[in-house]
Amino acid sequence: MNTLGILFNILAFVVGTTVYVLETRRLKLNSSQMTEVAMIGVLGGLVLAAVVQFLYSVATTGHMNLQELGGKTIIGGVLGGWISVELAKMRLGIQASTGPVWALALPAGEAVGRIGCWFHGCCFGKTCSLPWSVFQHGAYRHPTQFYLSFAALLTVIFVLLLRDKTEAFAVSLFCWSISRIIIEPLRDSSTQTPWLVPSACLFIAVYAFLRINRSWKLTVPRLS
Repeated sequence: MNTLGILFNILAFVVGTTVYVLETRRLKLNSSQMTEVAMIGVLGGLVLAAVVQFLYSVATTGHMNLQELGGKTIIGGVLGGWISVELAKMRLGIQASTGPVWALALPAGEAVGRIGCWFHGCCFGKTCSLPWSVFQHGAYRHPTQFYLSFAALLTVIFVLLLRDKTEAFAVSLFCWSISRIIIEPLRDSSTQTPWLVPSACLFIAVYAFLRINRSWKLTVPRLS
């Protein structure tokens, strides 16, 4: 394990948690309930990510290969987190949407966490000869960890600009999906199943776009 990678992973957690707390206060949501929702959501995301990681790795290679599973595990994590949050809200009787809280917290944490991926040597790109290529794993490659970090930072900016006009979490989800569709083909892990992550992200992007379109129509008055 790389020390700098671990430090950036911890910093990513701190940044994401801080943004989550600040958004909870801004939206005047119940802090104790939202803390419980966050813990359940994170736990559910980790569990399903681990399950997807195990099943995909064993099915394709016959053994665990941690460096080839970034795209698959994060989709499992997002799905597991979403399901867990919805179940937690039902149990706690929370009627308000918690999406706006996650809309900034997740990309803010990812923007920092992807730098940790660089130091760990995971989620690396395919070989290329571009001027900004980086030397990693014995070859010059796309710095996909930094692509993803920059994409997450752009997501934060778009959410801040649009959160008062439409559904913030849908904007966050749409930006994340589009960035993964663009960046995933440049990652070395996409070689075996190049269609898997982009296909899943395309479905998510369409769903998010429909949510954005619906909520935008509800918030923006029509011109007479």
